Amino acid sequence: MLLLLLLLLLLLLLLLLLLLLLLLLLLLLLLLLLLLLLLLLLLLLLLLLLLLLLLLVTTTAITTTITTSTTTTITTTTTTNTTDITTTTKLLLQQ
Repeated sequence: MLLLLLLLLLLLLLLLLLLLLLLLLLLLLLLLLLLLLLLLLLLLLLLLLLLLLLLLVTTTAITTTITTSTTTTITTTTTTNTTDITTTTKLLLQQ
């Protein structure tokens, strides 16, 4: 009878150990999932930074193009106006 009781106690302890092992495995799996989520968040942040960098480069390129285009237009207009003034002055002086 005592032997049967000891075997039962041993079986109970083994079952408890198995349960603890299962709990530890579940905790490890949860930790792994959390780590994976953190990695995904880091990759998302990196993608956001790359998009912001792309936006900055594109905006700079557009601004440079607009500035160059405006400067060329202003220079062309000034040259045309100067030519018109010179022509008008010559015509007025000829009269």
